[in-house]
Amino acid sequence: MTKEPRSPDELEAQIMRPPRPRRQLILGAGATASLILTLANRPAFAAKACNHSTWISWKGELTNPSMEPSPCIGDSPSTWAANAASLWAPSWGDTYTTSMQFTTTFPAVTVHPWTINGTDTLLNALQGGISVHELPPQKLPTSFPQHAVAALLNINFYGDKYGTVANAQTTAALIAEVAGDMPTNFSTAKANINAFIAKYSALNTA
Repeated sequence: MTKEPRSPDELEAQIMRPPRPRRQLILGAGATASLILTLANRPAFAAKACNHSTWISWKGELTNPSMEPSPCIGDSPSTWAANAASLWAPSWGDTYTTSMQFTTTFPAVTVHPWTINGTDTLLNALQGGISVHELPPQKLPTSFPQHAVAALLNINFYGDKYGTVANAQTTAALIAEVAGDMPTNFSTAKANINAFIAKYSALNTA
């Protein structure tokens, strides 16, 4: 026997709000599960190019932390070779110039048995004009000086937003990394430098 409603209001509720169809409930549950799965599978970090103007604006307005840029990839050697002098010497970083010596910046490249060929400037390194050799000459890839300088300038400009903690995020750490990658044994140094190039070339692409 069907139970009678206890009040007119209850009768009105039964008329105005019929039971939800089972198919709708199933579809709703499926959509929710799909949304949860999509969010769970979303990458935690999607690399994107850093933007100079966004970064400069944030540095000038630190009262708005919500505008802080996300971790990102940095500029390529060719981009840094063409960048304005002001980007080489941001107010929050160290002062670098195109004419500064590569060997002064990365002193490990001249520690025995290492030496360089090419005009000794950061700009020439970025342009692929410097090669690092062991005595007697055994040459490391010319992309090594290129990406060492690009990484240096990216770290100096973007700080710890450049890449992740898997790479150097201070200029001192990068310079120390280069020194550690260059023992006196050429075969070991070449393997180290190839790994260095693989890591930083993936970050120096903008």
